[in-house]
Amino acid sequence: MTDLDEINIEEHEETRKQFQSKLGKKKGIMLASWNIRGKNDSAHNSKWPRIARIMRLKRIAILAIKEARTTEEDTVQIEAVIPKIKIITNGQYSSKMGVAFAINKDLVDENNIQHEIMIPNRASKLKVKWGDNKELTLINTYAPNDKQNKTKFFEKLASMTRNNKHKELCVMGDFNCVESDIDRSPPPTETMRK
Repeated sequence: MTDLDEINIEEHEETRKQFQSKLGKKKGIMLASWNIRGKNDSAHNSKWPRIARIMRLKRIAILAIKEARTTEEDTVQIEAVIPKIKIITNGQYSSKMGVAFAINKDLVDENNIQHEIMIPNRASKLKVKWGDNKELTLINTYAPNDKQNKTKFFEKLASMTRNNKHKELCVMGDFNCVESDIDRSPPPTETMRK
């Protein structure tokens, strides 16, 4: 008899469902936000296996990711390698921008989530049912850098969330807000020339 013969898949799934139903009843759920600055590291290796490992180790239920640079096609490939993580992306390009939610399937039942693209490549909304039929709304944002587009972005986002009927609203993201352009790291090239 091999180790695989000893594993009862139905029993494992039942245990996982029981755990998911208890999620948030005592301690709440762990949320995190991270600007990963692209899906690959400097050696062109995918960052997603490391992200999944961190999510499991830190028991992060939902991770809001900025600069995901991940398309739907990328998502299918990543989920084939990392089946415990569900990736919901809002990105049209694999070379710039994009926001995504990474869902830890051990902690969140993927059937209890609803995704909506608010602003393409820039803002997404995720509604999650958890605990005793509670609903949490998460908004993941990646604001533009330039002041004019940033102002329009936040005005549009505010108008879209103004009538939010849910008390449980969490806005997370990279707001690209600094007091002065010189505070950016690295500074924009036009600032360095002045």
